Amino acid sequence: MLRYLSWIVSIPLALVAIDFAIVNEELVRLTLWPLDGAVVAPSFAVVFVSLLVGFLAGGLVSWLSAGKHRRALRKERARGDQLQRDLDAARLHAADLEKRIAAADRAATVSTPPADVRVMSLR
Repeated sequence: MLRYLSWIVSIPLALVAIDFAIVNEELVRLTLWPLDGAVVAPSFAVVFVSLLVGFLAGGLVSWLSAGKHRRALRKERARGDQLQRDLDAARLHAADLEKRIAAADRAATVSTPPADVRVMSLR
């Protein structure tokens, strides 16, 4: 469903961009004040390049501002992994202790006679 929605949005946007590029073919001269030289380009190229630069700048600012959250997430993920390893080790230790207790109980029941049986010595 999401794929169809992206097509429904992308196709009209592409058609508008193509129409904009066809209509705005006039050449414009760009100069940057402190620098010498100029660039002559179609007006649609200037608009598209400025949109691309703005998009990339916004993405960079967003990525840089989320750095502390990514760092905290890595730290918490490492802590969670360490806690999972500790829990697994504790479960193994508990299982080992349960086996030892069961073995000790079996050994105690085998060596101890039942209460209603008298043990006689031949001495």
